[in-house]
Amino acid sequence: MKRVFTLLAIAASMSVFAGPKEDAILAKMKEITKSPGITVQATPFPELFEVHLGGGNIVYTNPAVDYVMLGNLIDPSTQKNLTDERRSELNKVDFKTLPLDRAIKTVKGNGQAKIAVFEDPNCGFCKRLHQELKKVDNVTVYTFLMPVLGADSVSKARAIWCAPNRAKAWSDIMGAGPMPDLSASCDSSAVDKNLELGNTLGIQGTPTIFLADGRRLPGFVTAEELKKNIASVK
Repeated sequence: MKRVFTLLAIAASMSVFAGPKEDAILAKMKEITKSPGITVQATPFPELFEVHLGGGNIVYTNPAVDYVMLGNLIDPSTQKNLTDERRSELNKVDFKTLPLDRAIKTVKGNGQAKIAVFEDPNCGFCKRLHQELKKVDNVTVYTFLMPVLGADSVSKARAIWCAPNRAKAWSDIMGAGPMPDLSASCDSSAVDKNLELGNTLGIQGTPTIFLADGRRLPGFVTAEELKKNIASVK
């Protein structure tokens, strides 16, 4: 890489054209990064190409790979972050393949919409999200316990999973309610499997939300943001 810049590009045209240059860029980027898992495609801008480095990491370059640019492509007419949209597309999962039997199921209203949330019982943003979810109706929430914040999180996650009423134990601990019985024991291997699943899915922090169409919402979102995303599921 000769130069690395921060990019704020303005999208004046949405037409994407393809050409024979992707293979050359791909070869050079593989040589630079020593990584085989790279893909290249054209962007709406002449001579600017998207390089997906894996894990939702996107950079941009020219056909000669003289530089690599980090940042976001923005459409000023809609204020849409095209890079975020692309990253969300690349990070999609098949919701139907998620092991929902290893999640805590909470049905709100008619439960028609579905989301999966990976959370840690000691995660501050997860607790904020828990409060926001109280404002969202007609949704089924599958909570995957993913204790990534240390031994105390693991102990709490196992206790929640072993509680007689998992949904209540989770709600209590996220809402400053009574602490679940940490001495409770059961087959809590689901917690370990959820950690492995999180690594497989490339989850880098909690909370991480997956919509029914597989789109990923990393980090905290407000109730209004979540409602809009749920409504956009086709």
